[in-house]
Parts: sequence; C-alpha cells; structure tokens
Amino acid sequence: MQNMWLQNFIFLVMISFGMILITRPVATSIMFLLILMTTIVLVFIFRQRVFCLYLCPVGGFLGNYSMASMTEIRAIDPDVCRKHKEKCCYAGAPGGWACPWKQYIGNMNRNNHCGFCMECIKSCPKNNIGIFFRPFGSDRKIKGYDEMINIMIMLVVAIAFSITMLGPWGVIKSAANVTESRQIIPFLTYLAVIWLSALVIFPGLFFQTARFANRLVGKPVSNRLMTLRLSYILIPVGIFSWIAFSLPSVMVNYNYILSVLSDPLGLGWDIFGTANYPFSPFHPEWIPMIQGILLLIGLYLGLSRGFLAIKDMVNDPVTRGKVMILPSLFALFVINILLKLYMG
Repeated sequence: MQNMWLQNFIFLVMISFGMILITRPVATSIMFLLILMTTIVLVFIFRQRVFCLYLCPVGGFLGNYSMASMTEIRAIDPDVCRKHKEKCCYAGAPGGWACPWKQYIGNMNRNNHCGFCMECIKSCPKNNIGIFFRPFGSDRKIKGYDEMINIMIMLVVAIAFSITMLGPWGVIKSAANVTESRQIIPFLTYLAVIWLSALVIFPGLFFQTARFANRLVGKPVSNRLMTLRLSYILIPVGIFSWIAFSLPSVMVNYNYILSVLSDPLGLGWDIFGTANYPFSPFHPEWIPMIQGILLLIGLYLGLSRGFLAIKDMVNDPVTRGKVMILPSLFALFVINILLKLYMG
C-alpha cells in the first residue's frame, strides 16, 4: 500500500462519476459515508493515518501539490534529531502525539506526507522543530511513476472538467451525467477517453518527450529519472489550471457565502443582515482574461521550477535549456488547450 496507485485508481473512479457526486446530495452523502466507514475499519487494523496516506483520493494530489507550498515544517538542526534517542516526533511524548502521518522530522525533506498538524512541534522536547517559509516550488523531486501518474490525472481531469462543466457541448454534458441521460454507451465512451488520457496518452507522450530530451544531451541520467524530474513542470501548471477552472464559480457565486453566513441552516435566520444579499456576479466579463493570466503564470512557474529540478543532473545552463525544449512544448500544448477553452 505504500505508494499512490490505490489513490490514483480510487480518484479516477470518483471522477468517473464526478457529475453525479457533485449534483446529487444522496450520492455525495453515500460517498462520504463510505469514506468514513473505510477509515474506521482501517483504524482497527493499522496505526496512524493509513487511509490519508495511501487510500484517500484527495490526499494524493494534495500531497503532490504541497511540494509547491511556500511553507514547510522541518527540523531546525537535523544534528539534534540524530543525537536524540527517543525520537518523540515519531513515537510521541507527554507534550504531543506521534506524527499521524508516520514521518520522522529528522530526515523529512518533502511536504508530500506532512499534514501540517504540528503535533511534532508539541511533542519535541528539544524545541528543534519550526515552521519555515520558502520559495514557491522548493520540493522538486518526484519519487516514482505513481506520483507522476497522479500529476497527469489531475491535469487531465482539469481539462475534462473544463470541457464538461464550462464548455458549450451539451452532448458531452449528457454523456457525463448518465443518471439523467440514461445513455450508457456515451457514458462509457466518456469514461474511456478520461481513463486512457490520464493513464496512457498524456503519460506516454510525456515519457517520450522526456526520453528524447534526455537523448538530445547525451543521456546523462536514466530515462526514468529524467522523466520523473521533468514531470515536476506539471505541478505548477496543474495548480494554476485548477485555480483558473474554479475562478468562474467564485466570481459568479461569491455572494452566496454572505447569504449562508447569515442563514447557515436555511431556517430563515438573518444573523449578519446578509441573508437576502442580492445576486451580483463580480465582473464576469473579466473572467476569461484572469484565467488566461493564471494559466500563463502556471506555465512560467512550471518551466522555471522544472529548470531547477534537473540542475543537479545537468549542471551546464545551456545544456539544461536544451533538455527543457521538448517538455516546455508539452506544457505549452496543455496550456493552449485550456486557453482555447477559456478564452476561445
């Protein structure tokens, strides 16, 4: 279980019924009950947050995307951790619980499996753990194909959701919403396109892109290592793609937040005087332009951080630039798909 393959599979299954899960309260409730039951069962079998680490479909991409986070919890002086025999951050102490994510702070160098619960700060008797700020995209080492596929899935789903939910194609919307359309064949076709794109087409294209980029400079490392390092490009691209996708919902429906704050249970309350706040979208005409800017920011951050990700493998900046040519075209291809969808 100590990889992301189960998370990837479960996430794809959930996405396959995404339109149903987000539009049918009964379906949403059943999904959350299943998650709750699974976590309870696993608690009686394994220690700590096994579900969060290896099964939670949301935890997978949150872990990968947290590699770009501008905050981190780390040891102030790793040497103090090495000399401290009790390892209270890992085993627990009177001041706090053991790390629920089974991380030992003394050698933790990535955010992927850190839940930022800060129990380690409370349990450490040496006061040797702190919260640090850092530049965007500081964790740049993808460890395996399971993480890379997760990144690809998130990118493909961002495109698929943009087409399905924001696009003008009613045929695709009907195919995705099988409970209303009752059309099984279009629904299965819709699923096949998403699964093949996420597991075969996009990863295959990227692997070939990284392979040729590696050969272009004399293959200084294995194709596998080069592919994994270059796939970091798609983390900032994916993050900003999802921000761009979510933007219309926020700018159009933001005022519902004010209404719900005053009447959280729908009982006719008006706690803050905003229960009947009029519907007023926030400059919807700006949305395509802002989405375009966000996508270009994601492209820049992806390429710049990808350039740094291969620095220890390719020292010469000119050679590194050559390695980046083909992966940059791949990232540009993805961004152009989204730009076409959002800006026409």
